Amino acid sequence: MGADGYDVYVQYCFKNFNTKSITPVKNGKTTKVTVKKINGKKINLKKFFKVYVRAYKRAGGKKITLAKTIDVHVVGSKNTKYTNVKAVKLNKNAYTLKKGKTATIKASTVLAGKGKKQLTDKHTKEFRYATTNKKVATVSKKGKIKAVGKGSCTIYVYARNGYAKKVKVKVK
Repeated sequence: MGADGYDVYVQYCFKNFNTKSITPVKNGKTTKVTVKKINGKKINLKKFFKVYVRAYKRAGGKKITLAKTIDVHVVGSKNTKYTNVKAVKLNKNAYTLKKGKTATIKASTVLAGKGKKQLTDKHTKEFRYATTNKKVATVSKKGKIKAVGKGSCTIYVYARNGYAKKVKVKVK
Protein backbone atom coordinates (compact mmCIF):
# COMPACT_ATOMS: atom_id res chain seq x y z
CA MET A 1 0.00 0.00 0.00
CA GLY A 2 1.34 3.37 -1.00
CA ALA A 3 0.92 6.63 0.83
CA ASP A 4 -1.69 9.18 -0.19
CA GLY A 5 0.65 11.96 0.89
CA TYR A 6 3.43 13.12 3.19
CA ASP A 7 3.81 15.83 5.80
CA VAL A 8 7.30 17.32 5.98
CA TYR A 9 8.26 18.93 9.28
CA VAL A 10 11.25 21.30 9.44
CA GLN A 11 12.50 23.38 12.36
CA TYR A 12 15.70 24.98 13.55
CA CYS A 13 17.58 22.70 15.94
CA PHE A 14 16.87 23.08 19.66
CA LYS A 15 13.33 24.34 18.96
CA ASN A 16 10.13 22.31 19.07
CA PHE A 17 8.54 21.15 15.85
CA ASN A 18 5.32 22.92 14.94
CA THR A 19 2.23 20.72 15.12
CA LYS A 20 1.38 21.68 11.55
CA SER A 21 3.44 20.35 8.64
CA ILE A 22 5.59 22.99 7.01
CA THR A 23 5.25 21.32 3.62
CA PRO A 24 2.31 19.04 2.94
CA VAL A 25 2.79 16.79 -0.10
CA LYS A 26 -0.62 15.68 -1.31
CA ASN A 27 0.69 13.40 -4.05
CA GLY A 28 2.03 10.05 -2.81
CA LYS A 29 4.34 9.85 -5.85
CA THR A 30 6.31 13.05 -5.09
CA THR A 31 9.82 12.27 -3.81
CA LYS A 32 11.34 15.75 -3.58
CA VAL A 33 10.30 18.97 -1.86
CA THR A 34 11.90 22.36 -1.45
CA VAL A 35 11.48 24.22 1.83
CA LYS A 36 12.07 27.95 1.61
CA LYS A 37 10.61 29.17 4.92
CA ILE A 38 10.62 28.16 8.56
CA ASN A 39 8.18 29.80 10.97
CA GLY A 40 7.01 32.03 8.12
CA LYS A 41 10.47 33.51 7.46
CA LYS A 42 13.10 32.81 4.82
CA ILE A 43 15.47 30.02 5.92
CA ASN A 44 18.79 31.10 7.42
CA LEU A 45 21.24 28.72 5.70
CA LYS A 46 23.95 29.43 8.29
CA LYS A 47 21.94 27.55 10.94
CA PHE A 48 21.18 23.90 11.75
CA PHE A 49 17.87 22.21 10.98
CA LYS A 50 15.98 19.12 12.01
CA VAL A 51 13.56 17.38 9.69
CA TYR A 52 11.18 14.43 9.68
CA VAL A 53 8.55 13.13 7.27
CA ARG A 54 5.26 11.44 8.07
CA ALA A 55 3.56 9.25 5.44
CA TYR A 56 -0.22 8.95 5.62
CA LYS A 57 -3.31 7.43 4.04
CA ARG A 58 -6.72 9.06 4.07
CA ALA A 59 -9.60 7.13 5.64
CA GLY A 60 -12.96 8.62 6.54
CA GLY A 61 -11.65 12.16 6.00
CA LYS A 62 -8.78 11.66 8.48
CA LYS A 63 -5.07 11.18 7.98
CA ILE A 64 -3.89 7.80 9.25
CA THR A 65 -0.12 7.68 9.83
CA LEU A 66 1.59 4.83 7.98
CA ALA A 67 5.18 5.61 9.00
CA LYS A 68 7.44 8.36 10.31
CA THR A 69 11.12 8.84 9.54
CA ILE A 70 13.76 9.40 12.17
CA ASP A 71 14.53 13.03 13.00
CA VAL A 72 17.53 14.08 10.95
CA HIS A 73 19.78 17.01 11.76
CA VAL A 74 21.41 18.89 8.90
CA VAL A 75 23.77 21.83 8.51
CA GLY A 76 22.74 24.75 6.32
CA SER A 77 24.82 25.12 3.16
CA LYS A 78 26.25 28.51 4.21
CA ASN A 79 27.52 27.40 7.63
CA THR A 80 31.27 28.12 7.94
CA LYS A 81 32.15 25.78 10.85
CA TYR A 82 30.04 22.66 10.39
CA THR A 83 29.24 20.28 7.54
CA ASN A 84 27.07 17.27 6.80
CA VAL A 85 27.98 13.61 6.49
CA LYS A 86 28.26 12.50 2.87
CA ALA A 87 28.94 8.80 3.54
CA VAL A 88 28.93 6.18 6.27
CA LYS A 89 31.71 3.59 6.23
CA LEU A 90 31.30 0.20 7.90
CA ASN A 91 33.92 -2.36 8.90
CA LYS A 92 31.56 -5.12 7.67
CA ASN A 93 28.41 -5.08 5.53
CA ALA A 94 27.19 -8.51 6.64
CA TYR A 95 27.25 -10.73 9.73
CA THR A 96 26.40 -14.39 10.20
CA LEU A 97 25.79 -15.23 13.85
CA LYS A 98 24.58 -18.16 15.88
CA LYS A 99 21.52 -17.59 18.06
CA GLY A 100 22.55 -15.85 21.32
CA LYS A 101 25.84 -14.50 19.94
CA THR A 102 26.72 -10.83 19.51
CA ALA A 103 28.77 -8.59 17.24
CA THR A 104 29.37 -4.85 17.21
CA ILE A 105 29.03 -2.66 14.14
CA LYS A 106 31.97 -0.31 13.72
CA ALA A 107 31.02 2.76 11.71
CA SER A 108 32.72 5.98 10.69
CA THR A 109 31.68 9.01 8.68
CA VAL A 110 33.00 10.87 5.66
CA LEU A 111 32.29 14.59 5.86
CA ALA A 112 31.19 16.76 2.93
CA GLY A 113 33.13 19.92 3.80
CA LYS A 114 36.90 19.81 4.21
CA GLY A 115 38.21 21.47 7.36
CA LYS A 116 34.74 21.56 8.93
CA LYS A 117 33.29 19.59 11.84
CA GLN A 118 30.14 17.54 12.01
CA LEU A 119 27.35 18.34 14.46
CA THR A 120 27.74 17.21 18.07
CA ASP A 121 25.77 14.75 20.21
CA LYS A 122 23.76 17.76 21.49
CA HIS A 123 21.76 17.40 18.25
CA THR A 124 21.53 13.62 18.18
CA LYS A 125 23.92 10.68 18.41
CA GLU A 126 26.53 10.29 15.67
CA PHE A 127 24.96 6.96 14.72
CA ARG A 128 21.51 5.52 15.28
CA TYR A 129 20.54 1.93 14.53
CA ALA A 130 17.34 0.12 13.56
CA THR A 131 16.55 -3.50 12.76
CA THR A 132 13.92 -4.71 10.30
CA ASN A 133 13.11 -7.78 12.43
CA LYS A 134 13.58 -7.84 16.23
CA LYS A 135 12.72 -11.56 16.24
CA VAL A 136 15.91 -12.25 14.26
CA ALA A 137 18.35 -9.66 15.65
CA THR A 138 18.25 -6.66 17.94
CA VAL A 139 20.68 -3.75 17.93
CA SER A 140 21.65 -1.49 20.82
CA LYS A 141 22.16 2.28 20.78
CA LYS A 142 25.89 1.56 20.50
CA GLY A 143 25.60 -0.79 17.50
CA LYS A 144 25.80 -4.11 19.34
CA ILE A 145 23.91 -6.80 17.41
CA LYS A 146 22.36 -9.69 19.34
CA ALA A 147 21.24 -12.77 17.39
CA VAL A 148 17.76 -13.64 18.69
CA GLY A 149 16.25 -16.22 16.32
CA LYS A 150 16.89 -17.97 13.01
CA GLY A 151 16.40 -15.94 9.87
CA SER A 152 17.67 -12.84 8.09
CA CYS A 153 17.17 -9.12 8.62
CA THR A 154 18.73 -5.79 7.81
CA ILE A 155 20.13 -3.32 10.30
CA TYR A 156 20.27 0.31 9.24
CA VAL A 157 23.04 2.58 10.49
CA TYR A 158 21.92 6.22 10.32
CA ALA A 159 24.21 9.25 10.51
CA ARG A 160 22.86 12.45 12.10
CA ASN A 161 21.70 13.81 8.76
CA GLY A 162 19.86 10.61 7.85
CA TYR A 163 22.49 9.18 5.52
CA ALA A 164 22.18 5.41 6.01
CA LYS A 165 24.04 2.19 5.33
CA LYS A 166 22.61 -1.34 5.43
CA VAL A 167 24.08 -4.27 7.34
CA LYS A 168 22.76 -7.73 6.44
CA VAL A 169 22.38 -10.11 9.39
CA LYS A 170 21.83 -13.85 9.13
CA VAL A 171 21.16 -15.90 12.25
CA LYS A 172 21.70 -19.67 12.17
